[in-house]
Amino acid sequence: MKSWLSFLLPNDEYKEKKILYFLSEGSIVLLIALFSIFISSRYVFNFQLDIEFALFASIFIFLGYVLLRYIISGMEYTDVATEHAYKKELKHIFSRTCSFGIIYMLLYFIFVGIPSKQNEWGELLGLLLSICLIWFIISFISLKISYKKNKELL
Repeated sequence: MKSWLSFLLPNDEYKEKKILYFLSEGSIVLLIALFSIFISSRYVFNFQLDIEFALFASIFIFLGYVLLRYIISGMEYTDVATEHAYKKELKHIFSRTCSFGIIYMLLYFIFVGIPSKQNEWGELLGLLLSICLIWFIISFISLKISYKKNKELL
């Protein structure tokens, strides 16, 4: 079945089906969260919730749930079943993360300019290191779980 979402999904039928399950589960969790926010802000706690916060929380709940399910599913690295392949992919993840950091820094310098104050450097480096660290940790956890599942299948 084709839809406007098809171009975002992988070509592997198993992965496509699992991701569609994750998206459906995420939408149910989002619906429950929105309903809970509405009920609790209107009738239970009687407080006015900031609309920006509610929208951000809703987006975070949906994307966070889908991302978490995808990470712990262990289906991203299907070809990593040996110790050698695991170490090779770990190096690849590290180099991808470092490359992202360097490219981001260069693009920042081109489009925004070189920071002139010490606190601007701190903000830039803090944001960049946080993003790189989170990306590496997410990829590492996914690799570790995929490796364990693939190793069990052998």
